[in-house]
Amino acid sequence: MDKFYWAPSILWTIRDTGTLIINGEEYSESLSGLFPRFYFLTAKGVTLSQLLSEFQGEDIMAVRKFINTLLDKKVLVNGIQDLFDLFSSQTLLFSQYNPYTGALVYSAEVKREIEEQALRREIVEADYILSLDDVTLQNRYEIERCSTRSFNMEKTVSFHQLSALLAILRERENEGRRKYCYASGGGLYPIDFYIFVKKDRVESLTEGLYAYVPYSHELHFVSTISPDIEDSHYFDNRNIFRQSAFSIYFVFNAAAAMPKYGGLACMLGLLDCGAAMHALNIRSLECGLGSCSIGEMNFHKISRYFKLDVNQKYLHCMEFGLSKA
Repeated sequence: MDKFYWAPSILWTIRDTGTLIINGEEYSESLSGLFPRFYFLTAKGVTLSQLLSEFQGEDIMAVRKFINTLLDKKVLVNGIQDLFDLFSSQTLLFSQYNPYTGALVYSAEVKREIEEQALRREIVEADYILSLDDVTLQNRYEIERCSTRSFNMEKTVSFHQLSALLAILRERENEGRRKYCYASGGGLYPIDFYIFVKKDRVESLTEGLYAYVPYSHELHFVSTISPDIEDSHYFDNRNIFRQSAFSIYFVFNAAAAMPKYGGLACMLGLLDCGAAMHALNIRSLECGLGSCSIGEMNFHKISRYFKLDVNQKYLHCMEFGLSKA
């Protein structure tokens, strides 16, 4: 049977009043008596049947309901945590250094201030400064790289264009060695790619969700996604999604890298994701396509269509299509 663990990023405490607080939410005082024993058992891993047997003297129905609630809220997990959940705990730790805590960070004025501070930050107080040669970039695709937020909905992306774009992700052999066009920690390439193709937007492809297989350069049909996929995007990005021809989702597959790197694989997976994103970004221009990275979305609304296992975690999404220009 699967062991379940207390998610490492989840904090709990008991107030002076006896109220149990888990991840900022209040629970009945009657459950406070389960702690800290409940936490210590789950911190080292325990099956659900073992966990229930440890509290036979308690209201077993209340304990069972409590466990189900913690499972629903991903306080108890049987696989790696979503990386977003892991990083969210850092917000509190940085808050004392954040001059914009409590500010309307989406207001135009504050956004300009944050951008100016970020792009013109002083990295170090240097006693000696050396200016480098002003070298002109020769690759026009690197110079012209930009996000496309408006796509041509009247023309269809050709099957060849899609094939050429995904070719940057495919595995090749060179002198008997497996080679890719972007780097990966340990050469393990733990990012799985899923492509959602919209109806009548890509030549020869039926609408639906596909998995891309790099070693065979194939698309494997996964499922049909219902119209609620648009609801997974936040308001500012929905128009980009409506206009794009297809989406590529980046999913970290822990089973590919964690046997070798353990927890470090999560960080390396993010680096791999960034390398693949950049490769696709540049390649899309070469293929006559535009692209746009989606910084944040509610992936949980559509995750069931991907048929992921517990150790596959969503990282990022990019939208692609023909540019209007």
